[in-house]
Amino acid sequence: MAPKRNMKEMEFYSSRESLMNSLNRNKDYVINNCQSMTAAELEARLSLVESIFTQLCDIQSQVETKIEDASQYETRQVIEDMYCDIKAKILSYLTQRGRHSVIGTDPSANSTLLNGAAVSRVGKLPMLKLPEFSGKYTEWTSWYNAFTTLIEADHDIDELSKFIHLKSCLSAVPLRTIECLELSAVNYRKALQLLRDRFENKAIIVQSHVSELFNIRRLKNADAESLGSLVDAVNSQLVALRSLGNEGEILEALVFHLVRSKLDDETLEKWESEYDCAKLPSWQLLAQFLCNRGINLAGREVRKAVIAKSNAKGDSKRASLTAALGNTATNLCYSCSSSHHLKMCPKFKSLSPLQRYYEVKKFGICLVCFSKRHQTKDCSAQRCSACNKPHHELLHRSAMEVEGSSNCPVSRQANPSSLHSAILPSRTTSFLATAVVLVQNSNGKYSQCRCVLDSGSQLNFITTSLASQLKLNIKDVQYSLNGIGNAKSRILGEVQTTIKSRATNFVATDKFSVLQEITRYNPATSASAEGFFVPSKVKLADPFFDSANEISMLLGVNLFFKLIVAGQIKMGINKPLLQKSLLGWIVVGECITSERNALIVSRVPSSDQEDTRKLHKLVQRFWQCEEISQPENRYTEAEQTCETQFVSSVRRTAANRFVVRLPFKVPKEELGESYSIALTRFLNLERKLIRNPELKRSYTEFIEEYRMLDHLEEVGSEQVQNVRYVMPHHPVIRPESSTTKLRVVFDASCKTSNGLSLNDIMLVGPTLQPDLFDILTRFRFYKYALTADISKMYRQILVESGDCNYQCILWRQERTEAVKTLRLKTVTYGTNSAPFLAVRCLYYLAEQAGHQYPLASEAVKRNFYMDDMLCGADSINELKELKQQVTELLKLGRFELHKWRSNFKFASHDESTEPLELKVTDAAKTLGIRWASTSDKFQFAYGAQCSDVVTKRVVLSELAQLFDPLGFLSPIIILGKVFMQELWLLKQGWDEDLPPSHAIQWKKYRSELKLIHECSLPRAVIPNSGEIDTVEFYGFSDASCRAFGAAIYARVIDKLGTISVNLVAAKSKVAPVRVTSLPRLELEGARLLVQLMAKVKKCVPRYVSSVSRWTTFVANRVALIHELSSIDEWFKIESKLNPADIVSRGLHTSELRNSSLWWKGPKFLQQPEDQWPAVHWNRSDSLPEQRNSKFTLVASPQRLVEDIVSKCKYARDFVKLTRVFGYICRWRRVISKIELAKSKPLTASEVKGGLNYIIFNLQSLSFHEEIVKLHDGKLIRSAKIQALNPFLDVIDGIEIIRVGGRLSQANVPFDTKHPILLPNNHIVITALFEYTHRTNMHAGAHALCAFVRQRYWVINARKLARKTVRSCLACFRQRPVAANQIMGSLPASRVQTGVNPFQRAGLDFAGPFWMHFHQRGRRPTKMYMCVFVCFLTKACHLELVSDLSTNAFIAALKRFFARRGLSAELFCDNATNFVGAAREVKELTDRMWNETGKRRIENQCSSLGVQFHFIPPRSPHFGGLWESAVKVAKQLLVRCFNGTALDYEELATAIAQAEAVMNSRPLCPLSSDPNDLEALTPGHFLIGRPLNAMTEACDEDILKLSVTNRWKRIVAVHHSFWRRWSLEYLTLLQERRKWASTCNNLQRGTLVLIGEDNTPPGQWVLGRIQEVHPGADGAVRVVTVKTKAGLFKRNIHKLCPLPISD
Repeated sequence: MAPKRNMKEMEFYSSRESLMNSLNRNKDYVINNCQSMTAAELEARLSLVESIFTQLCDIQSQVETKIEDASQYETRQVIEDMYCDIKAKILSYLTQRGRHSVIGTDPSANSTLLNGAAVSRVGKLPMLKLPEFSGKYTEWTSWYNAFTTLIEADHDIDELSKFIHLKSCLSAVPLRTIECLELSAVNYRKALQLLRDRFENKAIIVQSHVSELFNIRRLKNADAESLGSLVDAVNSQLVALRSLGNEGEILEALVFHLVRSKLDDETLEKWESEYDCAKLPSWQLLAQFLCNRGINLAGREVRKAVIAKSNAKGDSKRASLTAALGNTATNLCYSCSSSHHLKMCPKFKSLSPLQRYYEVKKFGICLVCFSKRHQTKDCSAQRCSACNKPHHELLHRSAMEVEGSSNCPVSRQANPSSLHSAILPSRTTSFLATAVVLVQNSNGKYSQCRCVLDSGSQLNFITTSLASQLKLNIKDVQYSLNGIGNAKSRILGEVQTTIKSRATNFVATDKFSVLQEITRYNPATSASAEGFFVPSKVKLADPFFDSANEISMLLGVNLFFKLIVAGQIKMGINKPLLQKSLLGWIVVGECITSERNALIVSRVPSSDQEDTRKLHKLVQRFWQCEEISQPENRYTEAEQTCETQFVSSVRRTAANRFVVRLPFKVPKEELGESYSIALTRFLNLERKLIRNPELKRSYTEFIEEYRMLDHLEEVGSEQVQNVRYVMPHHPVIRPESSTTKLRVVFDASCKTSNGLSLNDIMLVGPTLQPDLFDILTRFRFYKYALTADISKMYRQILVESGDCNYQCILWRQERTEAVKTLRLKTVTYGTNSAPFLAVRCLYYLAEQAGHQYPLASEAVKRNFYMDDMLCGADSINELKELKQQVTELLKLGRFELHKWRSNFKFASHDESTEPLELKVTDAAKTLGIRWASTSDKFQFAYGAQCSDVVTKRVVLSELAQLFDPLGFLSPIIILGKVFMQELWLLKQGWDEDLPPSHAIQWKKYRSELKLIHECSLPRAVIPNSGEIDTVEFYGFSDASCRAFGAAIYARVIDKLGTISVNLVAAKSKVAPVRVTSLPRLELEGARLLVQLMAKVKKCVPRYVSSVSRWTTFVANRVALIHELSSIDEWFKIESKLNPADIVSRGLHTSELRNSSLWWKGPKFLQQPEDQWPAVHWNRSDSLPEQRNSKFTLVASPQRLVEDIVSKCKYARDFVKLTRVFGYICRWRRVISKIELAKSKPLTASEVKGGLNYIIFNLQSLSFHEEIVKLHDGKLIRSAKIQALNPFLDVIDGIEIIRVGGRLSQANVPFDTKHPILLPNNHIVITALFEYTHRTNMHAGAHALCAFVRQRYWVINARKLARKTVRSCLACFRQRPVAANQIMGSLPASRVQTGVNPFQRAGLDFAGPFWMHFHQRGRRPTKMYMCVFVCFLTKACHLELVSDLSTNAFIAALKRFFARRGLSAELFCDNATNFVGAAREVKELTDRMWNETGKRRIENQCSSLGVQFHFIPPRSPHFGGLWESAVKVAKQLLVRCFNGTALDYEELATAIAQAEAVMNSRPLCPLSSDPNDLEALTPGHFLIGRPLNAMTEACDEDILKLSVTNRWKRIVAVHHSFWRRWSLEYLTLLQERRKWASTCNNLQRGTLVLIGEDNTPPGQWVLGRIQEVHPGADGAVRVVTVKTKAGLFKRNIHKLCPLPISD
């Protein structure tokens, strides 16, 4: 049924039909009356037809805009055909009329004929020369008018001649436009039209004239000629512009040019791509474009600001959800201009999906959310739910709709890496072997063309058009062409040319037969490439092999086999293949397309890179398996931070579950918005689950299990803002698992909007468990083995509730439900820290309960690999005890063991009979090791998916998955390693087919791997029967030209003398690619053996003796061999008895499975030692690898720029350095025969000569240019040196620069008048200053500078002298400088408002005070005062204490709590902060602040719910608040009662009065304004007024209030005090009185002096910083220092870092 049309559309159709009828009537009239019509009538009809056609085009354009229908393009074609037909007829009749009139009239009527072709009858005119067109747009109009007038309008010139004239007046640029056309009459009109299409662009012509106008050069000198030229240039451009448009258009063009020149490149490119360049430039259009672009950019900036703000407020979820649902705000509908969104528009919904698509493209809005604020690629809204493509659901087309729209045009992109699609029916097609090559033209230049390779053709071919374009010389030939079915074709000629490859250096010259057309091969309609992917690194010979480009050449058999080389990539079944050639990779072969599918040829670089990354990871793990790892005993700084965070935050719940914090990096970085990407990936996962119901069921059960075990919780709407990170998740299927087939993996590496992920800001933690080699080796030396697995280990550990906000996921069970946010409450698989946290909890459990379960504690620390336990015992009772202890120990942490296996049969219901899989990760593996507990043997399995295609990628991916940690199958694996090395040397691509020989070799190797299951090895090295007497280890090493390896065997002898030998471990390595001698490889094998033996020794600490083959010594390897072994342990053995020979040469599985030499070692090991073969070997004293030392002596000094002084190892010791060069001076004299050799001590002249050599070298380095200028007598430009007036002094033939100065008349030594000039930036000069500083009793900087200048003048000597004094340790220890750091922010206890005073308080002691008695003979006794200070209000409470005992303090504490209420936190110093007599400090430390006293005080406070804290020792500024209170209290008491003998009552009264005065002090500065409020004091918070204020009369109105109102009034007054505290007092704490600048933090390992208050600096203790404790702002103010007395915690202000470097 045809769609209904509105009235406006009916008007368009009616008008169009009427005009088309009018056009037909004019056509019929002209045809019927052409003979009788005059030329004027024909011209009138032509004008009428053009007018009708113009109106028709306008109406048709409006119809096409309003109605999206492919049939409209056919209607336009009909209109154009009608117009061209009638116009052609009228023009032909006009031409006949013109020719008749010319022939019928006098020949003299003709005006001008070119080149003398004809002569006027009236007179002879001069010949006119055609102007040449160079290709400039400014020349086009004048040239075209001239050519049309002289050539085109002349009907007597035939079109072939016109074509010749046309080519003669064109230069290189326009000539290239038409050079592809053959010179013929037919092609003349085509050539002229090509030129018009290229150069007749009014907009470009106008812009060219405007550019010429603005580019007129500025006049340098004003003269008549230059001024006239300027006027002519301007007039010519203005005249040209006026001919192209009116004054308004010219003005618009000028303004447009000015504004266009001010635009940036991006805006200009966007303008040129969006607007029609054929139209005249308009400022209005440009202004509208700039306004729209400004709005778009402003909107983009607003969106960025909104996103940033939402990230900061943690409100990213709601913002992302809004974007995902497409809730974009808009004012008016783009389709009907109503006030609703486009997706709600009834008119828009009534259109078909294809029509909606074209409507949206016409509006220029986003295809996903219908918004103009961004482009489709930048939209974050939810994609189409049906196909997940970037468009709205209203634009989605089903398969039937796609089939019905096959007539719609499909755009194709030229980028070969993009995804292409075209609608094609189902059929089998093939790709021909096409390539793009470079072809040489007659001028020697190269042009690109497309060719096809055909091995069935005896000739090469080229098309006529290409030969003409290249201007090749076509020779006539006399032979025909026979094709398939004996079909004959005519050969037009033969050419010779050169072709060149774009991919390689291939060049070939050959003959090509010329044909009109080679083939009509069109892959766009006859071939399809569906669903296959071209690797990104493959360079195609024809990047557009699937496009319909013309084929211009055919390369026959003589070139075909020169171009094809070895290498193929098969892209799958029913897919074409890639064939390697010298022209690049050729896509060729059959391709089967499915029904109505699109052309999908794609390069997927991201997937390719991901595969390569995974492959590299597998290869890396494969090679690391052969490395002998060395344990790292020291933690890195990040690992230490992670450990510290764990220790400080781990806790246990009431149910004994572990609760941990996530270890974040310090400082912790903020994450961006993560909800959007998590939602997108969840919707993709949901679609995947819908397609696979079984997978969805398992996935849902997994999530529900989390919920049932209370391992997750739903995040409520009120808690959404607390979510910090949302993790995507996906399933991993593990078919080999016996329990959990499906595991959900949480992606904590998913990046947020700011580019960071959860794993990026999280610490990984150190590796705690031993490596698998150690565990498996120990596992083999137990008589009885025991294994188990911790069930759901990660999920038994809880995460702190605050950190759970970083572990959120999205989930819903059905699509009809809303997407929920769930919070994971346990340690989550997929986070970086999960392995560390899980293993550290096991270690923590073993440490806490190790004394109770010693066997289990050792097993946890030594025999656990992640959640797998591999341990054992030497007796059954010990085995049972071990199992019981491990079970009970892990139950303490709520860890449950299951899957028990043992070679001893337990009567247990949870024992598993399935073989134990030994693996590193959960990734699929090809070669796995299994332990069968029933037979107590190691078994091997191979389960790789074999591919028919053998490429480098396939080989490496299969080989890298081999897993053999103990090297049992080293002879087999070494063959694969060697094969891998050979592949590397071939330098083939990743996806190239291997050469046939290598492919056969690999398939044979792979078939041998399938026999691995027939190999087995006993687990137990120690037999179960018999009592063991001795265990000996014997190692073997060997090397071949391809590899080297080592193997270790255990020789066990029982009490009965029975000997058993078993393979313990083996390692192998491939020889380097660089050719290496066999002795060197033997040495490498020996080194590998001693490392392997040392590794086994650590695992099994027993007596070890080793047997191996001796090899040639080279320094580094020999040093290691000597370190790990002795010469007496080494012996030589024949190759046929050496099992390591099997490792070095390799062995296939079919041979290895029955090799007793490999599995049991040489037979002589099973015999007594007296029956072993004798060893004979010869030792050589000459070592070919030993290096010979050489000594070279320079006889005479030269001006060399090389710094030979600093290369001396005594360069930092000035005395030794001068003596070294003194000996050099002596040897120089001996060589020069100045004196005889002698062995006496150095003389003063020789030492001075050596010093002159040092000075000579230093000056040559630093003053080379100055020396040259002094030789040449030129002026020295350096101001500092020029002011010294230097000159050259010759001493013993050595030139030395001295200072001229102004002291030549002074009565001082010559060296003082003219000191030697030296630089200040050399290590020797520093040594000179240090030597002078020491020899002059550590003189100060000024004196040091004076001492040096008695002989040397050093540039900037004062600066170097000060640096020397500051760097001197002896001087520093006398005047140490303490470390400093910016004052930290006040703690929360000082700035957060409370409810009552003394909620958080500090305390200190003051005294002693003497208390007198009124009894004769009784001596006064000491009393002390305990001061309590409120952190918030500065309120003070003073308690009188009888002594410094713990009991007295606890009593005072109880009195304080009874009067002031319980405190939440109390802070106190460590007694070492007291500044007073040492006796009182010692008494306080011994009696109260000892460990027992501290523990009693803390227990007393904790029982009352009060937390008691101690500040760092010797850090009084940490308790400045109570120190100030002590000072004020003592001042009040001393001033009032100094010298007065007070008894107990008087002293208690004085202290109470002092307390009242202290609590009546104003907290803020007082104002002089009498209207201000009463000053706020601590007393206001205690009793509502200052304690010393006068009492007020009671207001009777207050007494009349009810109890409730009176209480409300009291509370209001109390709150008013706190408000005033916040407004008046709190802001006064902003300023830092000292320590206001940030300084560098002290680092671990720094040497420091520890300051003591009552000790001189020279006696301060030296220590080294062991640990730093940064604050919340990252500044270090407290460190742990290690001294000879132990570890101490000190603040940095008591530490003086020594001025030394590492």
